[in-house]
Amino acid sequence: MLNTGYTETGYGGGVTVMVGAERGAYPYANSVLVRGAAETLVIDPSLSLVGAAPPADVVLVSHAQQGPKTGVGG
Repeated sequence: MLNTGYTETGYGGGVTVMVGAERGAYPYANSVLVRGAAETLVIDPSLSLVGAAPPADVVLVSHAQQGPKTGVGG
């Protein structure tokens, strides 16, 4: 059973690290949320965001992982 969900750690300037379940350990990982003046970006959505992802205008997958980026999708 997947342990989805995350906690947010803010770094100022609209940047938030969404620390994945089990402190971001594989396969959950951490994701980054960047809130701009007009749009929001999620970098590397992870399994921890399934069912609880914040709304985003743009999603960036910075690198490939062993498994699918299951945090991406409708």
